[in-house]
Amino acid sequence: MSDSKLREQFVEDMGFTVKSIRMSPDHSKAFILWDVYNVTPSAAKHIIKKATPRLKAGIAKALAAKSVPRLEFKHDKLSMEEEELDRIFKQIEKENKS
Repeated sequence: MSDSKLREQFVEDMGFTVKSIRMSPDHSKAFILWDVYNVTPSAAKHIIKKATPRLKAGIAKALAAKSVPRLEFKHDKLSMEEEELDRIFKQIEKENKS
C-alpha cells in the first residue's frame, strides 16, 4: 500500500486523529491515543491493526532507524465538550451545503 493510499484511508476515509503520543520509560513502546470521526472505533481498530506494520516501516524510514518502538494504539473517546463542538461543526457544515 502506498503512503498516499494509507493517508487517504486514515485521514479522509476514517477521519483518524491522533490525540497524543507517549513513550514508555525504556522507549520500547509508543502509546498512541486516537479517535475517528467517519467510521466506528471497532472498524478503525481492524484497519489500524492491519496497517501497523506499514506504519512502523514508514516511521523507521523517516527516522532512518533500524528499529522503532512497538506501536500501541489506544482509542481515546471524545470528551463531552469535544462531542458537542463536533456536533455543532457538523450542523454548520450541513447548513452550508443546503
